[in-house]
Amino acid sequence: MLGLQVAEYEQRKLESEQRKLESRLRSVQVQRWDGPISSMAKLRTTFEHFFVEALAAVKVTGAARLYMIRNEEWAARQPLTSENYAAFLEQSQNLGTTLPDIYVFEQMSGTQTSPLGPPAVHVQEVVVVEEHGEGEHGGASHARSSSVQADFRCAVILRDGARCVLCRAESTLEAAHIISRIAEQSELEAAGLLSANVPNNGIMLCIPCHRLHDAFMWCFDPSKGVLVADALSHDEEQGFIWRARAGAQLSQPDAADVTKASWWPRASVWAAGVARFEAARVERHAEVDENPFACGICHRRYKRASGVTKHKCAQVRNQLFTPESVRSAGGGARVGGGAE
Repeated sequence: MLGLQVAEYEQRKLESEQRKLESRLRSVQVQRWDGPISSMAKLRTTFEHFFVEALAAVKVTGAARLYMIRNEEWAARQPLTSENYAAFLEQSQNLGTTLPDIYVFEQMSGTQTSPLGPPAVHVQEVVVVEEHGEGEHGGASHARSSSVQADFRCAVILRDGARCVLCRAESTLEAAHIISRIAEQSELEAAGLLSANVPNNGIMLCIPCHRLHDAFMWCFDPSKGVLVADALSHDEEQGFIWRARAGAQLSQPDAADVTKASWWPRASVWAAGVARFEAARVERHAEVDENPFACGICHRRYKRASGVTKHKCAQVRNQLFTPESVRSAGGGARVGGGAE
């Protein structure tokens, strides 16, 4: 009994000494190798504890390696392992010493296990993107300033570059969610996503393409290309543009860049996007059936013809619907496989 009490006392004493030591340890800059996400991480008394701390700081959950880099000289990087961590920890106790930055290289399944190129630069130095909000159906814009949204936007820009992946426009760019950032958890799970704000759920689009994507007027299927809703392909103003885009492939990262290529949306994400696109088509049809009369200018719909004649037209075309002549002909031409 006395032996157990002594052992317990020694254990508490050891833990107290470790806490005192950790309280005097410094924090170091930790960055992701493949993106602009960075944070400060507290040094720990053991490499195992610091390894967990570093990965959590930059939101890496898979297998990874730590590297020490001084003055951005990535070619002279040194792995930080359990073998040399004690020396690194001793060096950190000299407050006059500038510690190297710690980079976390995530080892994606099926890719290289160590970096083949330099760390990704901070995307803010590459391009400035306008911060427009996105509604479920392309609603009013609002600023998105949360750190989560900023990380998502930076990662998508880093992968896709400063251009729309559909029309190649290089201005008024936004990071668009394939599965809405306000989607239910069940919809995220169906797409194989833990969160909507990950690069595997995003693509870089210009504002016009983004708004129509969020309105479910088009989507992308890797096997069929761009799918265009009949409501858009038969529109008098934009139809000729979108008929030409039907079946087109999106601009993707170079397959040789395995890190960026691994960020590209997976098949399950595209499939979930197509399913939502088709569901929206059914919803639009249901609305037409319930409100068959529409203003020819603003497209606002009513149950009765008198509603059209009495309403004050705002001359804003905020919704598109498949023309009745197209629907009556059997659902319309299957433009890009996305017919309504």
